[in-house]
Amino acid sequence: MCSYIKWGCLTTIQLDRILIGCNQILRGTGSWRSHAALLENLSVLKNCLSYTQLADTFIPVLQKEVLQARAIPCRVAAVNTLLQFMREQPEKKKREETIDFFKIEVAGHSCCYRRMVYLDVVVNVLNLFSRKFFINYFLEKMLALIQDKVSNIRIRTIRLLPLVKKHLILPNDDAVLLTLEKAVREALAAEKDSRNRQFLQTAACELSRTETRSKGDKEDAAREKEEEHLWNEERLKAKPETKQVLSPKNSKAGLPLPRPPAQDNYRARSPWRTQRRAVAIVRPQPVVVMRVYENFEKSIFWHEYEFFEH
Repeated sequence: MCSYIKWGCLTTIQLDRILIGCNQILRGTGSWRSHAALLENLSVLKNCLSYTQLADTFIPVLQKEVLQARAIPCRVAAVNTLLQFMREQPEKKKREETIDFFKIEVAGHSCCYRRMVYLDVVVNVLNLFSRKFFINYFLEKMLALIQDKVSNIRIRTIRLLPLVKKHLILPNDDAVLLTLEKAVREALAAEKDSRNRQFLQTAACELSRTETRSKGDKEDAAREKEEEHLWNEERLKAKPETKQVLSPKNSKAGLPLPRPPAQDNYRARSPWRTQRRAVAIVRPQPVVVMRVYENFEKSIFWHEYEFFEH
């Protein structure tokens, strides 16, 4: 898709309309796998469009899909793409708007299925961002879900705590680890159902066995460095890259594209257009069958004989 923009086959406005139209069509069908694949692959637009275009056009569409998509894989795909677009946003205010959307509209939703999506948000944030970013913006709301009125949300939140602990670095995150352990103790004390209590105890044992990261972890350091580069104020002060569409004459080579020689009755075609062979259509011709019946000839002869007799 980006190559079509690069070579001038599509403008950004046309691309927006095409993708939004495809999304509307797939939302109305039962093909949730195709819809989830579309939402997942929209993340490549960060390589084609500027962060302002992503924020104005596609982030509202993805927020709507997070809340209104019927299939859970479609919601998760929309969450993943939305987080990647937020990561490309250098303006802090715009990033905080997306974060508030997750914390207020998703985690604070009246429907338990929407609140469950926030736990998928937590998993994607841990995979995409640094641990400091997660601790500062997403950890508090996650711990609040441990006291949720729905038992499935409480159990799943407790089961995610070992994953959170894997990203901690001691002794810098000692306070965070104590907060996790305190939340587990409070959940065990408040749980009355015996089966749910057993699930919580199993998750608590797994949390105690999980090890933290080393202090010189390179992966987390690389993520922090990349976030500093993406969210640098100098990038915000600079004029946003619009990534304008290149016409064939303004390509990288700076030369016009070769055109085929002029011929009679030749229709100019794009060099990227698929050439089709001319196929002659032969229509079926009617078939006339002559049939001669023996009785019919005898009857004619008999009438002629009677005529001459009279």
